[in-house]
Amino acid sequence: AWPANSYHPINRNCLDFAEAFCEALRCPEPFPEWVRGLPDVAKTPTLQPVADYTWGWIKWWHEETPDESQPPNFLLCNQGCTICC
Repeated sequence: AWPANSYHPINRNCLDFAEAFCEALRCPEPFPEWVRGLPDVAKTPTLQPVADYTWGWIKWWHEETPDESQPPNFLLCNQGCTICC
């Protein structure tokens, strides 16, 4: 499973997804190691804590706290179903 909140720019990113996807598809060729260059370089003892700290701030900054005083907005899709926004 790849829920959005499990993303991390170094430890669990689009390259990890692509590699797992290739494995799930049983591609005849292995995932190219050269593609993983930058995230693997950043997994050093010096850079990993910096990335974790920075990513924590980015996630905090982008958190949305719903305004409990306002009712949710509901939209009607073109097939008559209700979508909460």
